[in-house]
Amino acid sequence: MSSMSEICQQRSHRKYVIVFSGDLPDVSLEEVKGILEGYNIKYRIIYKDSYVGILETEDLRDIRVGHRFSLIKILSEFLGIYSSINEVIERVKKISHIFSGRKFYVRVFKFGSTWSRIVDSVSLSKRIGEIILANSDAKVNFSSPDIILHVYMSNKIILGIPREFRADKMLTRRPSRRPYSKPVSMDPRIAKAMINMARVREGDRVLDPFCGTGAILVEAGLMGMRVLGSDISDEMIIGTLKNLEYFGIKPEKIVKCDVREINNYFSEVDAIVCDPPYGRAASTYGESLEKLYHESFAVFREVLKRGRYAVVCFSDPHYHYKIGAKYMRLISVVSYRVHKSLTRHIGIYKNVQG
Repeated sequence: MSSMSEICQQRSHRKYVIVFSGDLPDVSLEEVKGILEGYNIKYRIIYKDSYVGILETEDLRDIRVGHRFSLIKILSEFLGIYSSINEVIERVKKISHIFSGRKFYVRVFKFGSTWSRIVDSVSLSKRIGEIILANSDAKVNFSSPDIILHVYMSNKIILGIPREFRADKMLTRRPSRRPYSKPVSMDPRIAKAMINMARVREGDRVLDPFCGTGAILVEAGLMGMRVLGSDISDEMIIGTLKNLEYFGIKPEKIVKCDVREINNYFSEVDAIVCDPPYGRAASTYGESLEKLYHESFAVFREVLKRGRYAVVCFSDPHYHYKIGAKYMRLISVVSYRVHKSLTRHIGIYKNVQG
């Protein structure tokens, strides 16, 4: 392992490559920030484009954060960043010794259109593999490698050694697989990412005051948080309870009430994560969205612990999220496309008043 330490950084301070979900780079990065800050892990983003990022942080090898990822496809230990293939080839010659005595293979990832027409992935993988073989006593093995070299070709070319982490099988939790769902049911990837943005850990109390079909509470429960929810609809409450039971989650409290009454049922929660009504597909029970959001944030501030976070989804990119900023500190806003005619916006707020 000393040779790996020579290439990567000292144990207490390392660099990692993160590969974003292709359609959600900004949401992916906010999720990473939320996870690290939730565990009080110091970090610095030193590079980012639409497909990959590089972060400098504490050593993550002994910290099990991988299971929390929703939108990060790959996490790798960073070996270098380059502008040309020739630079990559020269670097590989210098680091080939870390493959000595090991079974390995090389995998090339091409993102975007920059390299698609001028680089053949198989040929480049073979070329790099041959350089490693010529400069070490390593052996190629695709079925049971000891080490893998990844080449990420985006705006820059980045080399990394992928870390193993447990991929979450979220397709099994998509709306069509749940006992109860609606056309507006949230994608489990987004629900889990929003929870991670709330800087929560296992055992924290997560409240969704518009729990709907329970998508957010399911993801929170599966990550080990204590779940609390409310909704004004009897049907939604019954549906949420069905979904929670199906996934083996016992909620701390689920109640039927108007969002403006949640302070009668909940207090001192560690996070609020929700997707409020936003238009024709969701009922606001005759309320204007502006009035609903103002009154919702007023009570959010009351039930949320001071210094903790609320993560809220919106439909309006310029106005609705600003209402929340009148009651809490707005940390960030990120957007994602649901379909051709609908883009959603996620606001991250910190309760500095309490």
